[in-house]
Amino acid sequence: MPKPTTNLEAALLAAEIFGPIFPCFGCGQYAGKPKFESWQNIATRDRTTLMDWWRKDEQALPGLATGSISGLAILNVDATNGKQGFRNLRALGGLPKTFTVSASASRVFQV
Repeated sequence: MPKPTTNLEAALLAAEIFGPIFPCFGCGQYAGKPKFESWQNIATRDRTTLMDWWRKDEQALPGLATGSISGLAILNVDATNGKQGFRNLRALGGLPKTFTVSASASRVFQV
């Protein structure tokens, strides 16, 4: 699987693999929050639309539309501020290899 080097590349790859994407704020007080209130209605796989959104804001993070629109479910494992999310997940039996998202500015998606 190719490793994207920009948020636009990550958005295009995610749309290809997972389904509809929408832009989220990439930094500041609203980091990770959808940039549009109606994100459920505008999430798309359309490359032209995605390229237009990311040309306007290269720092935007790709948001994955979840639920019935894509069939995706997201598990957020909290391992910040001393929380032991990954240890607790391993104690439950862990998960198979899966696609992992990191919200760092330099590397959005990792396998």
